[in-house]
Amino acid sequence: MHYSGYADEAADSLAGQIAATRQIGWNDIELRRVDGTPIHALSAEAFDRLAGTLADAGIGVHCLGSTIANGGRKIADPDESSLAENIALVPRMQRLGSRFVRLMSWPVIGGRPLTDQLAPQRIAKLRDICARFTDAGVTPVHENCCNWGGLGGRYSQELLAQIPGLKLVFDPGNAVHDRDGDAPTRADGSEPRQSPWLFYRAVREHVVHFHLKDGIELPDGTFRWCWPGEGHGDLPRILADMLTRGYSGAISIEPHLGTGVHHGLDPAAAKIRTYVEYGFRAMTMVNQIQATLAANGQLPSAKPTVAVAAAG
Repeated sequence: MHYSGYADEAADSLAGQIAATRQIGWNDIELRRVDGTPIHALSAEAFDRLAGTLADAGIGVHCLGSTIANGGRKIADPDESSLAENIALVPRMQRLGSRFVRLMSWPVIGGRPLTDQLAPQRIAKLRDICARFTDAGVTPVHENCCNWGGLGGRYSQELLAQIPGLKLVFDPGNAVHDRDGDAPTRADGSEPRQSPWLFYRAVREHVVHFHLKDGIELPDGTFRWCWPGEGHGDLPRILADMLTRGYSGAISIEPHLGTGVHHGLDPAAAKIRTYVEYGFRAMTMVNQIQATLAANGQLPSAKPTVAVAAAG
């Protein structure tokens, strides 16, 4: 098991992303955008510089975050854009040595109640996309994030059952944020949010990558992201179950906290400091869970995965 993170939440530039990663003491990032540009859209020259810079810095890319079928796409869109990204990413992932590519299953159509969501079309399109990745030795991982497959455990299970080679990245924070696709609307018209634990338990056999993110539903029904362990993501319970079951993938942070938690700093410095602090808090949480499990005989050792120094 090792740590990673969407370092574009720390800085737009690759240099800033590398600097933030090094401040935490990590040697891996989950690559998504550089200077606002998705990796598949970089020119050949820009990508070559990026790959060389990462190699020189000793920073690996365990997973690449694509824009395939994400919130900016629609299931009714022509296939060409996703296909072009699919084709562009494969050689770039092979150059970076990336094992996983994150994708989604297109946003839900309309509001509630849920009507026809074109499930057969979603599955057929993703099956073709995933086959191109798996044929190249890359594992596609679906993220539960404001999409059809993220409406709940049974939706993800349907994708898994019909798309060979597909695995999951699970994000408890997204489960707190998103509405439950199978829960009826409340009497006041509001919609229940998902249970991260129940969602995770339904799909845990297929989770090969983990996003550590947390959020909280406030009494007035609004939502905000928060530090790990301070929200409704059930992170300690989920992490304990993962570690007990021998999880050996990456734990990747995606704070979503922006700059507001470090007032008095310029925005760029605040973003990096928030990201770095989130990383240290994540490691502390995991180490404490490991130690407790080991003390109870549920792990072979209480030795922390990574020694945690004080955040600078």
